[in-house]
Formats: sequence, C-alpha cells, structure tokens
Amino acid sequence: MKIFTGVYKTVRILPLLLLIGCKAPQNDVLTILSFNDFHGQYVADFDIAGAACLVSTIKSLNTSGNAVVLCGGDNFSGTYFSRITNNCTGDEFYTSCGVKYSCIGNHEFDWGIDTLISFAAKGSMTYLSANIFSDSAMTVRPDWLKPYVIEQRKLSSGRSVKVAIIGLTTIKTKTSTKTSNTKTVFFQNPYPATQTVMEYLKDSADIYIILAHIGMSMVDEKPVFDAGENADSLPYIEGISAIIAAHSHNVVMGHINGVPVAEAGCYGNYVGRIRLNLDSNTSAVEILPTANAKPDADIKNSIEKTIADTRFGLSELLALAEQEIPYNYTSKAPEFTELGAMVTTAYANKFKELASDAAAAKIVIGISNFGAIRVPLKKGNITMLKAGNVLPFGGELQAYEITGKELKEFFSYGIFGTAAKKLGRLQSHNLEITIKDSVITEIRYVQSDGNGSSRLITNNDRVTIVAENFVLTSGDGYPKINTRPVKVFNMTPSEKRDPTIAFADYLRSKKNISLNTVAKCKIL
Repeated sequence: MKIFTGVYKTVRILPLLLLIGCKAPQNDVLTILSFNDFHGQYVADFDIAGAACLVSTIKSLNTSGNAVVLCGGDNFSGTYFSRITNNCTGDEFYTSCGVKYSCIGNHEFDWGIDTLISFAAKGSMTYLSANIFSDSAMTVRPDWLKPYVIEQRKLSSGRSVKVAIIGLTTIKTKTSTKTSNTKTVFFQNPYPATQTVMEYLKDSADIYIILAHIGMSMVDEKPVFDAGENADSLPYIEGISAIIAAHSHNVVMGHINGVPVAEAGCYGNYVGRIRLNLDSNTSAVEILPTANAKPDADIKNSIEKTIADTRFGLSELLALAEQEIPYNYTSKAPEFTELGAMVTTAYANKFKELASDAAAAKIVIGISNFGAIRVPLKKGNITMLKAGNVLPFGGELQAYEITGKELKEFFSYGIFGTAAKKLGRLQSHNLEITIKDSVITEIRYVQSDGNGSSRLITNNDRVTIVAENFVLTSGDGYPKINTRPVKVFNMTPSEKRDPTIAFADYLRSKKNISLNTVAKCKIL
C-alpha cells in the first residue's frame, strides 16, 4: 500500500511522515484510524474507491483489532444509492470497518432529524457532538446524542489506556442544511463546548481525541482550520492528544502546537492514521489511499446484490451519453456548465408538465446551486443509479413568480455573491446575461426553437423560477424567495417534484444526449 503523496494531482507533494521528538518508537503505540465525509459512496465509480476498498484498507491497518477507528461525519447522505435504499448497507459497512463512533456532520440532517435519531438509536455506531444543544441557551443536550465517550484500549505491552473521544459539529450547519431540518437544535462555538467537556473529564482519561466535523486546509504545508469555524484554539486546549477533522473534503496532515491533526479527504478514498507513541511522546500522521486495495468480498457482494434488486430500479437504462458531460463539484467553478443546463432544463420541463396552464404565457427558468450537482455523466449508458448520483440529495422543487429586477438580484448573488465565490456559480439554462463593471445590466431568454432568437426580460416582466427548495429558502446563503408562489405546482405531491426524478424523466425523453443537447447560460 502506498502512502498518500498528493491531493487530487493538483497540490504540491505533502510530507509523508511527520514526527514530534526524535526518540526511537517503543512498543506502546495507540493507533487512530479515520475517514470522513463518506457521503454514502458505497459504489466504486469514477474516482470513487468504494466501500469494499475502504473496508479492506482499514482491516489491513487494524490487524490487531486495537486501533481506535473513527468517522468524521457526513456518513450516509450524498448518493442516490444510499438515499433510495435508505442506507441499507450502512450498518454492515460501518461494522465491517470497526467504526463505533462518529461525530455529527451537517449532512446528517439531510433526511430530517427524525431519521437521524432513528439511525442513532438502531445502528451500531454511536453519534457524538459536544456543541449541539436542544435550546438556544446551550444548557440542554439532546437525549439521543452523546457529547463524548470514554473507552479502554489494550496496547501491545498488555497495559490499558482510557481514551476519551469528544465530538464536534460545524457551526455552519444552520446555513448548509435545510433550515426546517435543524430548527430544533442549536450549535455552540466549538472552543467553549470542548473546554466545558475537558474540565468535566479532568483526569478521567489518558488520551483525549477531538473528533470534529470542522474543516481544515493545508496552507504553506501547514494545517489550519477553515475561516469562520471558530476552531483555531482547539489544539491549544490543555490535554488534547489528537484531532480528527472533516467537512472541507481536504487532505490534511500535520501538527498544531504539537497536536497531530488529520483530515482524510472525502468519499472513503483515503484513511487517516495517527500513531501516538506513549513511551517516546512522539506522534506520526499519515494519509493512505484506498483505491489500490483488494475489495472486501462480503461488502462488494452486498452492494452488487442491492444494485440488482428490482425494488430500487437502480439498473434501469434511461439514455445514452454520446460523450462525457463534465462537471467538477470540487472545483467550485465560476462558470455555467452543460450539465447544469441539463439539470435546470429538467426542472423547467417538470414545471411545464405539472402546471401547464401557469406556464402557458410565462418564461420558465430552472435554477440550481452548484453544490446540488455532484458528479459528471460518463460516456455510454446512463442508468438510474448514475443519473441519481448527479442529483443525490433529493428534496422538492418549488416555483415562484418573480420580476425581472428580482431575477437580476438573484443572479447577481449567484455570480458575484459569497456563495458563488466559495461554493460555485448558480446554474441555469437558456439565458444570455450582460455584465458591465460587475453589474448585471440585461438578461435575455434564448428561445428553445433552435433559431437562436431571444427575448429581453425587463425589470417589470414576470418570470417563473423553479428550483430545489434548499436554494430558495436561504440555503448556502442565497436570498430567500417566498413571495408569489405558484400554488398549482407547489401543491402537487412532493414525490412528483423530486429533482432527481425530474432529471431522470428528462433523460428518458431525450434518449441520446451530448454537450449540444441544451443551451447553457452565457455571459456577454
């Protein structure tokens, strides 16, 4: 197995092994293995190693069975496979990995808090978060969630150590998750939350690990917490032995204030390994890839059986892609894309299907935030599984009538705003947008009749926008739109307005798709 040597082939080589101190390692080493932001990536595809390779890698690194195996949150939401099967492979997968504890990620709330509570109650894994509370005063903790755990580990010498694991969750959860799913929970800044727990646990354990769904990055080859997380002081809390990070999907390894930190990328493509040598007071940090591992046979067979199960329809053939339709979610691209145009055209088509009378004399524009679309479409057959993974999160489409002026304001935020700069440009279709001195001066709607004719949208014109309800309700910080709802559409059964199903229906209607299938937006 090769040790990690780079990040997505675009970042300079990182150190393979970082040591604090110089005394030769002795026998008593506590190993911490971790992965994070798995997002239900059970199926190997594109650059995804898959669950079977991840399980195999962890087993090979934990032959003694004494390693502390941890998960950094965002576990099940993120693929159509996981959503349509209700994460049916999850418990088997996490048990095979030897994972007993996970912190809560923001995407743990995607399927609603009731589902999360059910998973926490029924699954084999215990969820941890010391900074989630049930009241705004931060005094009452949810009864389904633990702030920390302490467990005993036997080392190679035969002696035992007590290991405390403290969970944390990003305070950005409120803006990165549907507000309706987090209305009953509140998020305290991680530093005071951890301080409180550490004071309570004083002298209760030998090792104290922070397991945090809080993002980090490498800056000048040194690990740093992401801005706005209020987590910079965590490594300076007395007694902290190691920190496992998550959320940013970055590969991070190093030391801060002598404390080893690791974030193992995302999707199960890497495993973090921190080794704490208790005799020499040294620590080593590694990030190891999983793609080259031989897939675990039991997990591989379980996944293949699920894909073939006709109840889920994952193998249904929808269309043929004549060429690859690219999309790079991790690039946070400041551009409009062909796949984005296809997805949003599908939204507009679904509106016209379900609300034909309301659409008759209106311009209908589909809109999607960049992060809702997750993977490209490969050349060749497009199955329901592959189409579903393009839009894995589900939700429901909603439609609102807005003025041309409001449309300019929304697209200004989607092109120049904070969310666009950090998370990627708002996606749409059939629009020509004129910009002068960073101001949108004109938006024209390009007709779909094939002759390239267009219609100016004036400030007073009324148009219909159709988007997933996340982006319409201030998700990713977008301006909230809640006036002039198109009730004839919004009141149809929500399952008919599922974005993933709308996209699948669009592909079925096309049969063959290429980069020229739709008109993407243009900046003039």
